[in-house]
Amino acid sequence: MIRARGGMTLLELVIALVITGLMASVGAAAFGSIIDNQARVERASVTTERAASLREMIHSWLESGTVTVRQGGLPRGFGRGGTSLRTVSASGTAAVQSVTPAVVTGDVLSFTTQAPNPANAPQATMRLFVDDDPTTSEVGLTVEYQASAQSPLLRRQLEPSIDSLVIEYLDARTSRWYPAQDAATITPRAVRLHLHASATSEFSPLMTMSMMLPIASQGGVGGARARGN
Repeated sequence: MIRARGGMTLLELVIALVITGLMASVGAAAFGSIIDNQARVERASVTTERAASLREMIHSWLESGTVTVRQGGLPRGFGRGGTSLRTVSASGTAAVQSVTPAVVTGDVLSFTTQAPNPANAPQATMRLFVDDDPTTSEVGLTVEYQASAQSPLLRRQLEPSIDSLVIEYLDARTSRWYPAQDAATITPRAVRLHLHASATSEFSPLMTMSMMLPIASQGGVGGARARGN
């Protein structure tokens, strides 16, 4: 007579434990992969939102602005140097002081705008550039701005991961794009900005897409206006 065997043998128990361990390790790896993917999606979402917000802000400045076309140099009103951002008078009232204009690398876009701006003024003079000055606290894409020629020059970092700004102008006569250094020799009817992020940064490809705006003639409508200087 064959007796029914009760329980598991030692070998069967060991095999069962090994299989259980393998399944647990596979499950943990899969769960970890899901968490990592979710974290990457969240980071991508944040960087895309930041890129979209920055592009929209720059676009609004230029759309309601007047581009200053020149061969190098600083906009009128820029260059009134100072070394501190804020001092306090004897009465305890805070007074904003000018900053020294930063050393830049690459192209510079100078313009005035009537769009909402960091100066909180109806119209502000602004300079968009990549800060390459080791003496300043700002890094990457930066803007310097003034409410008027009599107002202090202030500076704000916009995006530290941007290490290159390239500006081109479309000539109305030849319908060709020219680099910023040739802008004073043509009749610009559009401006195009190229922002490039550093290779080590984690930034949305949306930010590196070119931004292009038409430049209206003096008294025209739509887009930025060009102003010689």
